[in-house]
Amino acid sequence: MKPASNFVDGFIETVRRSCRDVSCGTLWWLDESLWIEKLPAAYRPKFPGHPGLSLWQFARRTSLDAVPMLYGSRQRGERVAVVGADLSPKYPPGTLTHFGEFGPIDMESREFTDKPSPATAAQNCGFDLDTWFSRPRICRNRYKDRLGETEFAQLKAWMQQEGLWA
Repeated sequence: MKPASNFVDGFIETVRRSCRDVSCGTLWWLDESLWIEKLPAAYRPKFPGHPGLSLWQFARRTSLDAVPMLYGSRQRGERVAVVGADLSPKYPPGTLTHFGEFGPIDMESREFTDKPSPATAAQNCGFDLDTWFSRPRICRNRYKDRLGETEFAQLKAWMQQEGLWA
C-alpha cells in the first residue's frame, strides 16, 4: 500500500471518529424551516419536517462545511433518484419515501446533530425560545439511519448518471 493512501485512509478514519457520519446514503430528518430556506419559493410545506438523504463523498469534497442532500417525500415527483422504505414508524411497513425531486441542496454542517429527530421527540414538553432558535435543524433518522444495500445501489447509479459519483 502506498504511504499517501495510508495517510488518506488514516485521515478519513480520524474524521469519522471525531465527526458525525454524514456519508453518502445516511438518512436525516430536516426541520421544515430549513427546507423553506433552501427550496424554490413554490415549495409549500405541510409537515414539521421531511427526510433528507446525504450525498456527501470524501473524494468529491474537501470540506465538511456543507453536506449535499436530497429532499424526501412520500409523494412521487417527476425526478426520483432513489426510493427508501420504512423511514418512519408512523406509516405502515413498506411505505416508500422518494428522494430527488429537489436537490442536491447544500446543508451547513453546523445544523446537524446525532440526537433523535424532533418528529419523534416527546411532545408538549414546554417551549423555550432560546432552545428553539439554537437547536440543530438536521437530526439523524432514528428508525433507519442509512439506505439498505439495494437502495444504495439505486442511489449510486443515479449519481453516476448525473455525474455526481466520485
